[in-house]
Amino acid sequence: DRCWTWYPQLGGTFVAQENRWHWPSGTIVKLGHCQNEEDKRNYWGQEYQFIGFDELTTFSLSQYLYISSRCRSTNQSIIRRIRSTTNPGGMGHKWVYERFVHNFEPNKTHVDNKSGLTRKYIPSTVEDNPTLFLNDPQYIKMLESLPEVERQRLRYGIWDTFEGQVFGQL
Repeated sequence: DRCWTWYPQLGGTFVAQENRWHWPSGTIVKLGHCQNEEDKRNYWGQEYQFIGFDELTTFSLSQYLYISSRCRSTNQSIIRRIRSTTNPGGMGHKWVYERFVHNFEPNKTHVDNKSGLTRKYIPSTVEDNPTLFLNDPQYIKMLESLPEVERQRLRYGIWDTFEGQVFGQL
């Protein structure tokens, strides 16, 4: 949502027919989605140097892997990156947990044996977002009022809490 405020201030111009922001330097930022499994094919043949996933657990593993495969460049001097944010939970919880969290030391770079690519799990909680934490103190109270499993996930960022695993008082 912030692109609508920030990008024009940075010289970006939105071209609605392309769903892209353009800058005088030639930089292009394309906005996209992957609502359904086959929407990943919308990225067929594309080349991106940066791919950002918001709420990664809303994606399937096959969507993530396919779209990530589009992170490439014919120019070796261009650094390619993939970044993701998410909360525990959602339909992709299991694969995200296994790929990024389980058996990974937080804040340490892990090198994948097959691809040689690196990954890093950076945990955080609402306290790590001072703008939200300070400007909306009711938000924490709302998180505290959630059912146990959702509270553990969304309030404390705990990934290895599953339905049926945590029992409340009878």
